[in-house]
Amino acid sequence: MPPDRLYATYFEGDPKENLEPDLKAKEIWRRFLPEDHIIPGNKKDNFWEMGDTGPCGPCSEIHFDRIGGRQAAHLVNKDDPTVIEIWNLVFMAFNREANGELRPLPAKHVDTGMGFERILSILQGKMSNYDTDIFTPIFEEISKITGAPAYEGKFGEEDKDRKDMAYRVVADHIRTLTFAITDGARPGPTGRGFVLRRILRRAVRYGKEFLHAKDGFFHQLVPRVVELFGNFFPELKSEQQQVMQIIQLEEEKFTRSVEAGTAMLKNITKNMKPGHTIS
Repeated sequence: MPPDRLYATYFEGDPKENLEPDLKAKEIWRRFLPEDHIIPGNKKDNFWEMGDTGPCGPCSEIHFDRIGGRQAAHLVNKDDPTVIEIWNLVFMAFNREANGELRPLPAKHVDTGMGFERILSILQGKMSNYDTDIFTPIFEEISKITGAPAYEGKFGEEDKDRKDMAYRVVADHIRTLTFAITDGARPGPTGRGFVLRRILRRAVRYGKEFLHAKDGFFHQLVPRVVELFGNFFPELKSEQQQVMQIIQLEEEKFTRSVEAGTAMLKNITKNMKPGHTIS
């Protein structure tokens, strides 16, 4: 990556919390970046917390300017799609107690996370994660199985029939479910299982409603995901058939639920008059 397109942020401090500026991070960045590419950030942007309680601390983000040839410091953390965060380093220094107090941790560490798809979009010169070769082969398979027109990369108001959004939902969710089920998670009525069930049903609904897919289309996408990632995650290959069976069973359950619910709704509403409500 061109180093002149990199920008780094550091925590500017917060007097209300008695938190000093993270000048150590700033000094380290000076070894690698010019002064005008090192930007102070407030508590909202540069102090990471997992929730109301728990480990937390100041963070230092790395941002990348997709355009280049300009000074883009003023666009960092401004929701500009041309300047994106690609990496975050959280300096776990405190524990947020139930009373709101920050207690120093006895052992401190760096929690670091890089955005793989974002890095890939930069290396491949794409403006969206979904235009990279992580997703395009799955889009091609979706079009083949559903018969939907090809993905065009439209967003928001431009995507009037919500076709492209449906492509993104279906592709993202089949990848999530293939990995999660391979790892031992299962769709179910509670906890993480319920999260998976909702993800699966959302993907099926979007595929049928906006791509006009037929019943049972979703599990047929699993082999393409395995083909793409199986060399790096061999478990995907050995668990492929089981993953397909689990997803297919959930698809069938959901289809039956929708059909039964639709029939019930039609029965309830067939004699309704204007102004009537359903309890």
